[in-house]
Amino acid sequence: KYSCHVSNEVGKESCTAQLNIKERQNPPMFTKKLSETVEETEGNSFKLEGRVSGTQPLMVAWYKNNQEIYGSPNCELAFENNTILLLIKNAGPADAGLYTCKVSNEAGSTLCTSSVVIKEPKKPPVFDRPLKPVTIDEGKILQLACHVVGSQPIKIQWLKAGRELRSSDKCSFSFANGTALLEIQAVTKTDSAEYVCKASNTAGSDSSKSKVAVKEKPTAAPVAKKAPTDGRLYFVSEPQSITIIEKSLATFTAKVGGDPIPNVKWMKGKWRQLNQGGRMIIQQKGDEAKLEIKDAMKTDSGQYRCVAFNEHGEIESVVNLQVEERKKQVIEGDLRAKLKKTPTKRKEGEEEQAIDIMELLKNVDPKEYEKYARMYGITDFRGLLQAFEMLKESQAEETHRLEIQVKERSRREEQEFDELVAFIQQRLTQTEPVTLIRDIEDQTVLTEEDAIFECEIKINYPEIRLTWYKGTERLISNKKYEIKIEGDRHILKIRNCQLGDQANYRVVCGPHIASAKLHVIEPAVERHLRDTSLKEGFTCSLVCQFSVPNAKSQWYRNGKVLQIGGRYSTDVSDKVHRLIIKDVRTEDQGQYTCMFDQLETTADLLIEAEPIQFTKTIQNIVVSEHQSATFECEVSFDNAIVTWYKGSVELKESPKYSFRSEGRCHYMTIHNVTSDDEGVYSVIACLEPRGEARSTAELYLTTKEIKLEIKLPDAPDARVAIPVEVPAEDIPILPILIPMPEEKKKKEKVVKKKIIKKVTPKVPEEVPPPKEPVKKPEPPPPAPVPVPVPKVEEVIPTKVAAKKTEEIKVTTVVKKKEPIYEKKKEIHEVRKEIHEEWEEEYGEKHEYYEKEEGYDEGEEEWTYGERKEEKTVYQEEWEEEYGEKHEYYE
Repeated sequence: KYSCHVSNEVGKESCTAQLNIKERQNPPMFTKKLSETVEETEGNSFKLEGRVSGTQPLMVAWYKNNQEIYGSPNCELAFENNTILLLIKNAGPADAGLYTCKVSNEAGSTLCTSSVVIKEPKKPPVFDRPLKPVTIDEGKILQLACHVVGSQPIKIQWLKAGRELRSSDKCSFSFANGTALLEIQAVTKTDSAEYVCKASNTAGSDSSKSKVAVKEKPTAAPVAKKAPTDGRLYFVSEPQSITIIEKSLATFTAKVGGDPIPNVKWMKGKWRQLNQGGRMIIQQKGDEAKLEIKDAMKTDSGQYRCVAFNEHGEIESVVNLQVEERKKQVIEGDLRAKLKKTPTKRKEGEEEQAIDIMELLKNVDPKEYEKYARMYGITDFRGLLQAFEMLKESQAEETHRLEIQVKERSRREEQEFDELVAFIQQRLTQTEPVTLIRDIEDQTVLTEEDAIFECEIKINYPEIRLTWYKGTERLISNKKYEIKIEGDRHILKIRNCQLGDQANYRVVCGPHIASAKLHVIEPAVERHLRDTSLKEGFTCSLVCQFSVPNAKSQWYRNGKVLQIGGRYSTDVSDKVHRLIIKDVRTEDQGQYTCMFDQLETTADLLIEAEPIQFTKTIQNIVVSEHQSATFECEVSFDNAIVTWYKGSVELKESPKYSFRSEGRCHYMTIHNVTSDDEGVYSVIACLEPRGEARSTAELYLTTKEIKLEIKLPDAPDARVAIPVEVPAEDIPILPILIPMPEEKKKKEKVVKKKIIKKVTPKVPEEVPPPKEPVKKPEPPPPAPVPVPVPKVEEVIPTKVAAKKTEEIKVTTVVKKKEPIYEKKKEIHEVRKEIHEEWEEEYGEKHEYYEKEEGYDEGEEEWTYGERKEEKTVYQEEWEEEYGEKHEYYE
């Protein structure tokens, strides 16, 4: 309370006044703004959070797309300790939009907005067109195709009988527009199996199966081959029929496949080929073809054909284009009402208030008409002009439909109205305020690097200026930011970027507003290479990941730059870097390094070499004396070191032994073979790091073995004349032995078979066991044996004739037939076992013995007489050497 006192000699006076000081009111202000953009997946929750300051009490209101929202079970609103919060618990597509938070008090108000984007949830892959069973002829091309839908990226794997297939010259894969294709060239019976296509993504996986049966080629007479056309030309995705509105753009796209990649032409109807030019735009990039028709007219409606062709033929796909007439805008009802716009923001309880554009604009400078028209959503100036003109023509004929009665219009109002119409007409005849040539794009840089945003905008009105913003902060040129203009190019350079420079940067130029994000990344290796070990012939994939997307990396092997090409290829997908090595070999083994900037990651690749082996082993050889014998083998790899051995002694080049090689085949020849050369021979093939392989075979001389085998089957005949005693008791058996010549003919057949299969050095070793039963019958014959030996030797060569041999057969065979027959049977059984062992070891196809050089197939048909003479000669030699007591067949 203040007082003022006044006095003089006459008197005094005073007055008072009261002064009250109120607390200063601070308007609200956001100290922490809402996130400019929020992205969330459908079904999840999201929140918008910020902080404000200002004099209490503060009133908070939330709006979505300019409509106020309130708390609900799914939407939670909170304001506590100057912190504002909006929480959506179960986000759906309807929750996407522009959210605005308005905070107000007695001193003022402030707004903050956030854009919310709700993305569809990831969908697991599902085969909507699964694989089908296939039956195909041998030699043809097998194609298995299926279609899968789901959220990208989708990974496709092909399996045959449970094992993953790998790309090769015979087998290839492709996946485009949801269609997975497996192609196998020249199928064989081994390609018959169950094939599985497996599709997977982060949300799940699915598979489709197909049984493939390959039929053998028919054995019909050969027919002239035709050019292989099937599988060499096909549509990966066909163009689709469309319906559009007149004056809009019609687009047809197709994707083709084949070997070679086919060319594509577009036809209208059957005969008219479309060419590039005018309203027609025809493009083909690789396997993708496109037809665009600009400003489509009704006459463009009809049937179009996409024709793909290459050296194997052509295929086509037919589509239809329907162009509908554009509907004209008809202005109905109250024309002035058309110029009104109802505000979308209003508080609860307030009535709708129509805003009259005429009333708004009549107090505005004509230069500001466009600004205020856009502010209230009026962008169709052509329609606005039509409305004004029709409204002006109908001024004299106002009807009951008009909401506002214009009784009297002043001269000033008429002038303002005419200025507005003139302005709109001017805007229609002129171009837009700005012409966008190229907009700004998101940028990603490393820390301490410079980021550059650049756009190209043609400004058609000099009063328009372009400005840059970081969030809501307007930027000016300084040490941190450099703003340049080069013709129509507008450049913002951000120096020495740090993590704090990450934000949304906006460019505002008249009606054009655009934004882009700046990502600042600190370089790091997020995923290192791993040591890998695999077998030779497989495909190797070395994978690492850097924090920088799409970085340019360099690969090294054992410290040297790796040349990419051929079997080596690289792939960069966002942050992931891959080195792919097809058909790995032993020389690919080593240390691999992927380097980016100052970062590097290293791993070892180990290759398990395929062991060397003999694709053709050396075989046993039976050769005549003084001839040459050649051992032959073949190994599985070139450049193998081959060493030959006899027993444990290494053989060297000499007049006796010669060696030669032809590719993978190796030969060793033994000249002038003698009995000293018989034995076991070995060959050892060595190749690092594939190890070594050994093969062994034996060399035999044919002289003794072949003579013995020819005599053995006929041993009973050779013994016919040996005994002299003729017991009379055995004569009654004569009728049984008379048909002996016929039996001999049958035995000739048996002899042929046994000769082919039973010449082997093992026989003499196996024969001794039958000697035990032979010892039992030895006591009876000792007395008569020594006496007849000299006589028999004289008789046999002279009495081979038919007459006396028949008599001798009757007397001698009777006594010794049973023991001789039993012994021979035992010997026959033993040799049969040897023959079975031979087949088990070498296979049925391998001959039991090898024929001598000069042997003729016709010699198998020997006459009985020739054999008999040979037997007698060998019998004499045998008895002279071993004596009569020793059995001839032993």
